Amino acid sequence: MNDFPAQIVVFLLAEQEYALPIADVHEIIRYEPPVRVPTRDERVIGVINVRGQIVPLYDISAQFGVTDAPVPTRVVIVNTANRRLGLAVTQVADVLSVNEEMLAEMPAGFSLQTRIVRVGERLIVLLSPEELFATGED
Repeated sequence: MNDFPAQIVVFLLAEQEYALPIADVHEIIRYEPPVRVPTRDERVIGVINVRGQIVPLYDISAQFGVTDAPVPTRVVIVNTANRRLGLAVTQVADVLSVNEEMLAEMPAGFSLQTRIVRVGERLIVLLSPEELFATGED
Protein backbone atom coordinates (compact mmCIF):
# COMPACT_ATOMS: atom_id res chain seq x y z
CA MET A 1 0.00 0.00 0.00
CA ASN A 2 2.39 2.65 -1.24
CA ASP A 3 -0.05 5.31 -2.33
CA PHE A 4 -2.15 6.83 0.38
CA PRO A 5 -3.56 10.33 0.74
CA ALA A 6 -1.71 12.60 3.14
CA GLN A 7 -5.00 14.26 4.08
CA ILE A 8 -8.66 13.38 3.69
CA VAL A 9 -11.91 15.33 3.82
CA VAL A 10 -14.40 13.51 6.07
CA PHE A 11 -18.12 13.97 5.41
CA LEU A 12 -21.35 12.47 6.68
CA LEU A 13 -24.20 10.76 4.87
CA ALA A 14 -26.74 10.61 7.69
CA GLU A 15 -24.53 9.39 10.58
CA GLN A 16 -21.97 7.36 8.59
CA GLU A 17 -18.53 8.84 7.92
CA TYR A 18 -16.99 8.73 4.46
CA ALA A 19 -13.92 10.49 3.09
CA LEU A 20 -12.24 11.61 -0.11
CA PRO A 21 -8.56 12.39 -0.63
CA ILE A 22 -8.13 16.14 -0.18
CA ALA A 23 -6.23 16.32 -3.49
CA ASP A 24 -9.50 15.40 -5.27
CA VAL A 25 -11.61 18.03 -3.48
CA HIS A 26 -11.80 21.35 -5.30
CA GLU A 27 -13.97 23.17 -2.77
CA ILE A 28 -16.89 22.82 -0.38
CA ILE A 29 -19.97 24.99 -0.86
CA ARG A 30 -23.36 25.44 0.77
CA TYR A 31 -26.10 23.15 -0.58
CA GLU A 32 -28.65 24.77 -2.84
CA PRO A 33 -31.41 22.74 -4.50
CA PRO A 34 -30.29 21.71 -7.99
CA VAL A 35 -32.02 22.29 -11.30
CA ARG A 36 -33.58 18.94 -12.21
CA VAL A 37 -32.55 17.52 -15.58
CA PRO A 38 -33.15 14.19 -17.30
CA THR A 39 -30.32 11.74 -16.68
CA ARG A 40 -29.43 8.09 -17.15
CA ASP A 41 -27.65 7.98 -13.78
CA GLU A 42 -30.18 7.83 -10.92
CA ARG A 43 -27.54 9.24 -8.54
CA VAL A 44 -27.55 12.57 -10.41
CA ILE A 45 -30.21 14.76 -8.81
CA GLY A 46 -29.65 17.74 -11.10
CA VAL A 47 -27.10 20.40 -11.95
CA ILE A 48 -25.75 23.41 -10.07
CA ASN A 49 -23.90 26.53 -11.14
CA VAL A 50 -20.44 26.71 -9.55
CA ARG A 51 -18.73 29.97 -10.47
CA GLY A 52 -20.17 29.90 -13.99
CA GLN A 53 -19.57 26.18 -14.59
CA ILE A 54 -22.54 23.80 -14.79
CA VAL A 55 -21.75 20.82 -12.54
CA PRO A 56 -23.76 17.60 -12.09
CA LEU A 57 -24.87 17.07 -8.49
CA TYR A 58 -24.79 13.52 -7.13
CA ASP A 59 -26.63 12.03 -4.17
CA ILE A 60 -24.98 8.69 -3.35
CA SER A 61 -27.09 7.97 -0.25
CA ALA A 62 -29.14 5.18 -1.86
CA GLN A 63 -26.00 3.62 -3.37
CA PHE A 64 -24.68 3.22 0.19
CA GLY A 65 -27.96 2.02 1.67
CA VAL A 66 -28.65 5.28 3.52
CA THR A 67 -32.41 5.68 3.39
CA ASP A 68 -32.91 8.20 6.18
CA ALA A 69 -30.40 10.86 5.17
CA PRO A 70 -31.45 14.38 6.15
CA VAL A 71 -31.48 17.17 3.61
CA PRO A 72 -27.88 17.90 2.56
CA THR A 73 -26.23 21.02 3.96
CA ARG A 74 -23.02 21.01 1.87
CA VAL A 75 -21.76 20.11 -1.58
CA VAL A 76 -18.25 18.73 -1.97
CA ILE A 77 -16.94 19.74 -5.40
CA VAL A 78 -14.78 16.89 -6.65
CA ASN A 79 -12.30 16.72 -9.52
CA THR A 80 -11.88 13.46 -11.39
CA ALA A 81 -9.52 12.91 -14.31
CA ASN A 82 -12.23 13.87 -16.82
CA ARG A 83 -14.67 16.18 -15.09
CA ARG A 84 -15.80 18.19 -12.08
CA LEU A 85 -18.91 17.21 -10.14
CA GLY A 86 -20.72 17.89 -6.88
CA LEU A 87 -21.50 15.46 -4.08
CA ALA A 88 -24.43 16.33 -1.80
CA VAL A 89 -23.55 15.49 1.82
CA THR A 90 -25.23 15.83 5.19
CA GLN A 91 -22.25 17.60 6.73
CA VAL A 92 -18.51 18.07 6.26
CA ALA A 93 -17.00 16.85 9.50
CA ASP A 94 -13.22 17.06 9.37
CA VAL A 95 -9.95 17.24 7.51
CA LEU A 96 -7.59 14.58 8.81
CA SER A 97 -3.95 13.73 8.24
CA VAL A 98 -3.53 10.06 7.39
CA ASN A 99 -0.57 7.72 7.62
CA GLU A 100 -0.16 4.24 6.15
CA GLU A 101 -0.77 2.49 9.48
CA MET A 102 -4.27 4.01 9.63
CA LEU A 103 -5.38 2.36 6.36
CA ALA A 104 -6.95 -1.05 5.92
CA GLU A 105 -8.18 -2.72 2.73
CA MET A 106 -11.87 -3.56 2.45
CA PRO A 107 -12.70 -7.25 2.73
CA ALA A 108 -13.36 -9.06 -0.56
CA GLY A 109 -16.80 -8.88 -2.09
CA PHE A 110 -17.48 -5.15 -2.04
CA SER A 111 -18.37 -3.50 -5.34
CA LEU A 112 -16.19 -0.42 -4.90
CA GLN A 113 -12.50 -0.61 -4.19
CA THR A 114 -12.35 1.48 -1.07
CA ARG A 115 -10.24 1.49 2.03
CA ILE A 116 -11.02 1.97 5.68
CA VAL A 117 -9.29 4.66 7.73
CA ARG A 118 -9.03 3.80 11.43
CA VAL A 119 -8.98 6.83 13.72
CA GLY A 120 -9.19 5.55 17.27
CA GLU A 121 -12.54 3.72 17.40
CA ARG A 122 -13.83 5.46 14.27
CA LEU A 123 -13.97 3.60 10.95
CA ILE A 124 -14.12 5.99 7.99
CA VAL A 125 -14.79 4.69 4.48
CA LEU A 126 -12.22 6.22 2.10
CA LEU A 127 -13.69 6.49 -1.39
CA SER A 128 -11.98 6.70 -4.76
CA PRO A 129 -13.63 9.45 -6.84
CA GLU A 130 -12.52 7.83 -10.10
CA GLU A 131 -14.30 4.60 -9.25
CA LEU A 132 -17.26 6.10 -7.40
CA PHE A 133 -18.18 8.38 -10.32
CA ALA A 134 -17.22 6.08 -13.21
CA THR A 135 -19.92 6.15 -15.86
CA GLY A 136 -18.58 3.87 -18.53
CA GLU A 137 -18.47 6.96 -20.77
CA ASP A 138 -15.22 8.33 -19.30
